[in-house]
Amino acid sequence: LDSYVIGEPTTNRKMYKYINMSVAQKVIKDGYITFRFQQPSNWDDEYEMLFYNADYSEITSEAKTHPKLYACCFTFDKICEASWKQYSGNIGAGKNCVRLHINKGAFRKAIADYAEDKGFKIYEGPVYYRGEYLIENLLNSSSSIQNENIKRQHEELFCGDFKIDNYLSLLLLKRVLFEYEKEYRFFLVNTRGRTYKKIDVQVPIKSVVDKIMLSDNCDNKYKKSFREFCQKEGIDYMLSEEKIYRLDKKFIGVTINK
Repeated sequence: LDSYVIGEPTTNRKMYKYINMSVAQKVIKDGYITFRFQQPSNWDDEYEMLFYNADYSEITSEAKTHPKLYACCFTFDKICEASWKQYSGNIGAGKNCVRLHINKGAFRKAIADYAEDKGFKIYEGPVYYRGEYLIENLLNSSSSIQNENIKRQHEELFCGDFKIDNYLSLLLLKRVLFEYEKEYRFFLVNTRGRTYKKIDVQVPIKSVVDKIMLSDNCDNKYKKSFREFCQKEGIDYMLSEEKIYRLDKKFIGVTINK
């Protein structure tokens, strides 16, 4: 299977996707989950676009070292209160969030056939969180960089033979204020030159999702409804509940020894 790991290999076998409950119901009803890969130029964070939109003509004439590509993002953090809130919707069942437990190896295998058919190579790797100053200065000329640590990293990336690994390493940099995300990215790298606005890969949900988690903060009405829905669809065996706010022990006695 042609999947290339950028950076340090990880032993994590599970990845997580947070989606709102309304989307989860549609996914379960259809039996397929759509994984969207999009160009980094469409990301919200302008810092992350820097390296994708940069001009590399002065360091390489090989377009294949910085090709058009498409990314799909996951997290390794299964207990992140911010993510539960971020991916909740505004109305109805969608106000509640669901976390999907995704088998990384199964996901890689699921997108392999698509990648081979369309002429993509698969790359993957963990995001590295760094300060804004480093990210902003990596694109400066080596002679203008005052910080020795940043200068060393700049030279490692740009002063040797610039390869696609160097390029993808840049696309795995993110500001440290997002470190709570513990993000992991899969890239589809185009080898045939065709450009897409986005790429949607449909995968049978049962082939990649091992577990579906609800938050204990979920509205009881929608929690009950979602459980009944999953039972009807025959996947209630996947369903479980995450304890984020609830404490099993309601009273704790404090003893002061005199």
